[in-house]
Parts: sequence; C-alpha cells; structure tokens
Amino acid sequence: MKVEILQENLIKGLTLISHVVSSKIQMPILGNVLLETIDGQLKLTGTNLEISLTTSIGAKILTEGSFTVPARTFLEIIGSLPAGKITLEQIEGQLIVSSGKFKAKINGIPASEWPAVTKIETKNNKNIKIDFSKFKELVSKTIIAVGTDDARPALTGILVKGNGKELTMVATDGFRLSQTRLLVECPEFSVIIPAKAMAEVSRMEGKAMEIQLAGNDAVFTLEDAVLSARLIAGNFPAYEKIIPQSSENFLTIDAVDLLKSVKLAGVFARDSANIVKLKINNLQCTIASQAQQTGENQSEVAIKLDKSQDEELIIAFNYHYLLDLLNIAGDHELKFSFTNSLTAGLFEIIGDKDFLHLIMPVRVQS
Repeated sequence: MKVEILQENLIKGLTLISHVVSSKIQMPILGNVLLETIDGQLKLTGTNLEISLTTSIGAKILTEGSFTVPARTFLEIIGSLPAGKITLEQIEGQLIVSSGKFKAKINGIPASEWPAVTKIETKNNKNIKIDFSKFKELVSKTIIAVGTDDARPALTGILVKGNGKELTMVATDGFRLSQTRLLVECPEFSVIIPAKAMAEVSRMEGKAMEIQLAGNDAVFTLEDAVLSARLIAGNFPAYEKIIPQSSENFLTIDAVDLLKSVKLAGVFARDSANIVKLKINNLQCTIASQAQQTGENQSEVAIKLDKSQDEELIIAFNYHYLLDLLNIAGDHELKFSFTNSLTAGLFEIIGDKDFLHLIMPVRVQS
C-alpha cells in the first residue's frame, strides 16, 4: 500500500476514529486503526467490537493495500506534522510516514488479523432519513440523563422509538429523565442504542443521515462516514408513568440568570453533597448552598409565578443535574412545574413543546 494524502484531511478522519478505538490489552489490534484503499479513497476504520466507525478520505492511491497501526501513535505523529502532502507506504510490517524532511516508521499488524465484521442483515430492515442537525439536537437534549451504572445496561443507552410520524428519544439514570421528539416520517420501532454510540455519531459531519435498524444493530450513514452499534438488550423503564400529568404550581424563569446563580452555588455545593436549594416565594427564587468547611452563598433570580402562595417553598436539587439542563436551555425561559419539595420537578423550555426534563429532588432538612 502506498498513498499520498493531505495532512489536514487525515488528521480530521483519525480524530473521529480515535474515539471508538478500544484500549483492551487482551486484543492489541483493537487499539489500531485499519487503513484500506478502496475506490480511490483511503478508508479508516476503528472498533471496540460494540461500536465500529468507518470514514473515507480522498487520496492519491499509488499502490492498493491494507494495514493496521496503533491509532494513538499514528494520530500523534500526523497531528504534529504541518499541513500539506503526506506519503503513507507499507513496507513489510511497518507503515512509513514521510512529509518533507520528516520520516517515521510505525510497527503495525497485518489487516488479515482485523476482527471479522458482523454481517448486517439486509432483510426486514427499518430505515429512517433525518436531517443531521436535528438529530444532533435530539441527542444533546437526551444524553445528559443517561445512566453510567453498567449493572443496569438499559439505562446506559437512549431509548429511540418511532410511531410512523414521530421520532422520540428518552434517557434516564433513575434520578432524572429527558424526553424529546421530532416530527419525521419513520417506521414503528423501539430500540435502545448505546449512549456512547449516539455521542460518536454526533461528532460526525454531514447534512442528511440515514439510520438503519438491522437485527441487533443500528447503522448510521452520513456522506463520508458509517457507524454501526450493537443495540442494548433489555427493557427500558416504564418512564411514562413518572411524568406528571399535572402539577399544583409552576413558574417561569430565565435560564441564563438561573445558570449563573447555580454555577455560583456550585462553589459551595460541591463540598456539601452537591446540594443547592431553591427557595421560592411570590417574588423571586433564591438559589442557596452551604458547606460546613467552606461557607455559604445565595443569589436571587426574578420569576413569574402562576399563582401566589402563602409560604416559601424550598426544593433541593443536585446542582450538576441543574447545570446539565441549563447548558442545553440556552437563552430561553424555563417553565418549572412542581407540587412540593419531595416530588419530581418538571422542566420545559418555553417555545419547545417537544422537550421535557424531570429531576428528582434531594431530601434535606429545612
């Protein structure tokens, strides 16, 4: 194999691939990137056996071939080179990288040892075509609530459902829940896709994307990249039952102002179980935090309450959860619906009827 390729194009592809490359010591080749010359392009592939990502880059193919080299080493070398033409040449068990006066030899593993790719089913597939920017927005609004406990694998993924005319994504870690929807023509289905796969897809580039559900796999195809991921088996929680159908009270609050106050409260909250208290009265919401060793603070944010209340209501939340929500709310207003200090708070972005976010409160002493 021998190819000539632009450094700026190669580094872009390698950076994308590097996110899915495995660090499993028992299978060293999973730490490599597979290089293949196909149809006048250099194809890069990385996998951790659960997720596989392939991207194709325009190149001048001088000699056809394939080879694998350690992804981290290759990325560091290419990233250190200046923009311009790079020559890659495989000679026996090494890949020769040359650019101007620079030359490096990287030890690799033959492509013949690359793990066999699971054959994607071609019958009874379900396909969805979606605007990629809208897909990324759906993912960003749900992935914040994904769980990290491997003992509950269904919660480490995002539930993706179609009903013929609407796509719904839901994620929960047991303490919070995000749901968002998009009107788009799609088949009826319900699958759980690993959150890591959804995050990697969001790093890809393109305008139009096709999602193919084939057997136990989900395949995401953009112009120059394809990612396939093994679906998560198991049952997603019956989340509809915990979404409040009505609340006794609600208020509206500016997300930017609340974000500033929560960030300030976090300085002390992180030394006190990450707890911030929202004290709600008829005029304002006071965001307060206190740590025995560090100190305390409070700040006030103006609110619009739907109806007056006689007593101040205090609700405590994990400030990390509030920050995750507020970081995707942008400069919009939030609607916060609540019943009391022990029931879940329901957050909605004003102007976005397809998104809702639940956060369970923290039980604290008054």
